[in-house]
Amino acid sequence: MKRNISILLIITSILIILSALVFASEAIDVKEYIKGKFPVIFNIYLASLEELDEYEKEFIDLLQNLPEDKQKNFVKEIKNNGFSKEILEKIKVEKVTEPAKSEIGIEENNFEEPSILNTGNGFTVKKRTQ
Repeated sequence: MKRNISILLIITSILIILSALVFASEAIDVKEYIKGKFPVIFNIYLASLEELDEYEKEFIDLLQNLPEDKQKNFVKEIKNNGFSKEILEKIKVEKVTEPAKSEIGIEENNFEEPSILNTGNGFTVKKRTQ
């Protein structure tokens, strides 16, 4: 009796785990996945992907971080040639070679701004850094 209950418990646990894996790996439609992330024209370019697998999701996530002109180049390549792991590798390399946005922002805001001080006997221009 205890043996039957143990076997039943093990089988039930296996079924629960398998069903959880099936629901977790459920495919997502490309239009739903990119909605609000890219311009509408990208729906047309990426329509061939239909339901996304894990590699295509990774591609789209990496694509978000690129400048718009490079995004267009990659989605046009998908439209013309279809998705492949080679394209995923290309975008990973592109991601590595792109400078981080925060680094660019820091460099652009590094400037000296002059200020005018009233010293009592005239005005003096003094440079200050931000």
